Amino acid sequence: MATQFGFSVRELFKLNRVSEEGIDAIKTWQSGTKDPKLSDQQIALFLIACNGNHEFAMKTIQAYIKVKTGTPKLFKGWNISNENLQKILSVVNMAVLPKRYSNSAIITTHFKDTDPMNFDFNSFCQLCCMTVEGILIDDHPPDDVILIIDLKGVTAIHLMGIEMKLLGAFLEYGQDCMPLRIQTIHVLNANYLTYAGYKMFQLFATSDEPSKVQFYQDGESLDKFHEAHVPKKYLPRDYGGDLESSGEYHEQNVQKLSRMQYHLDALDQQFFPSGTY
Repeated sequence: MATQFGFSVRELFKLNRVSEEGIDAIKTWQSGTKDPKLSDQQIALFLIACNGNHEFAMKTIQAYIKVKTGTPKLFKGWNISNENLQKILSVVNMAVLPKRYSNSAIITTHFKDTDPMNFDFNSFCQLCCMTVEGILIDDHPPDDVILIIDLKGVTAIHLMGIEMKLLGAFLEYGQDCMPLRIQTIHVLNANYLTYAGYKMFQLFATSDEPSKVQFYQDGESLDKFHEAHVPKKYLPRDYGGDLESSGEYHEQNVQKLSRMQYHLDALDQQFFPSGTY
């Protein structure tokens, strides 16, 4: 069983997004390790994320494999039909917007159900990681991703259920080893609790990720956000944009995650072969 991508490395060679030399260098390096071996497409994604620097890509791949295999609770058994994931889908919207801004993918998320008793942090993190994986298998890999996180309705009780070890693995994945750069993180409807939670997250900061975070106060106009960061034509109407509501794109994301189950199962076999980890 092999992972499935909508692009070939040959296409990326023609577009000068990666080099054949870079792919070969990493494959040669991989052959001397006992780690799970990545496909050419997976290697290409890391090279894009690392601006073609294959030495940096090797270090990132090492960190990726370590986090992924060391946190099966987060990365193993991805299936959107699972009971816990079905529950989180009724609690949050997780949308991939249909238009890219300068080849940056855009993900938005917000709470539909703000009852903290219905929020499971592990399932939320899984949904985030699966959504990113869905972006990575597209026909044309993005350069990076813009995250728009709406915290309206989030309370201190939501934070109480966060498992610190899991949070650390999730943030390490996003900061240091995800095969997709984060361009910016826009946090909407921020309040005093947002900043308190942010200080906790900063304990796990290992890169310049905190400098990429932009906060917008509860009720603040998004005009500056549209002017300085993402124009309206790329955003759903929930955020003052010209597109359909994010709920529609959430449903499209769920359908895509269901269609890519073969790919998700292949990732399980690649990183969690029977009897290991």
